[in-house]
Amino acid sequence: MPHTNNQNHTRKEPPSSLFRERGLTVRERVQRLVAEMKLSILKPPINLSNPPHREITEALHEMVYFQSDQAGEMDITYNDVNWDTNRRKFPVYYLNLPVKWPDWRSPEITKKMLNIGTLSFRHVSYDDFVDFYLIRDRETRALNSYQIQDLAYERMTNVLNDPCLKGEAYISLFQTGLEPLVVGAYLAIVDHIKVRQTKRLPQLFVKPVFYADRTVGEGLGGRKFWG
Repeated sequence: MPHTNNQNHTRKEPPSSLFRERGLTVRERVQRLVAEMKLSILKPPINLSNPPHREITEALHEMVYFQSDQAGEMDITYNDVNWDTNRRKFPVYYLNLPVKWPDWRSPEITKKMLNIGTLSFRHVSYDDFVDFYLIRDRETRALNSYQIQDLAYERMTNVLNDPCLKGEAYISLFQTGLEPLVVGAYLAIVDHIKVRQTKRLPQLFVKPVFYADRTVGEGLGGRKFWG
């Protein structure tokens, strides 16, 4: 919300998620969420209604790429739904990190980049940068969290299966919040990357873009790209 410091200067306040628990850094909050996710594998489910989508994204990344002898699954629920044990679970300890990450500033990669916004009407400043939005804001208004997650999974799966992305592909994902949407989108991304890795197909790389500080998946002590 606009906030006036004096008569001549007006600035926008950062999203409220940046002010949560001032005693903890973003990295510390992510690590705490990772610990909760690990615990939820033994004692499910984990409720992802409350953590900000940036922290969810980074924590899921650590869970998915954590090297273990055996893959696992994580049950997810939300405040507005009853936990359904028959729902699709989020795979963890599941993917191998790529040997080499792309140079996202390379003109060749920039030319191939597909820029996707997760949800319209949240951050209209994204409109000039994205090729399209995965979901329109009005589509979510009558849906519960599980339904939003399912819709995001379906839409992202359809995008990733498009013949235009058959070769080595690069996506910038401009995230605008709505946690179940983010979970569903990354669930589809993880499933798709696993197929490419298993079948030794050309790689897919995904770069998160967060509105709060306009980073490209950096700023938490390393690059948190998906591929």
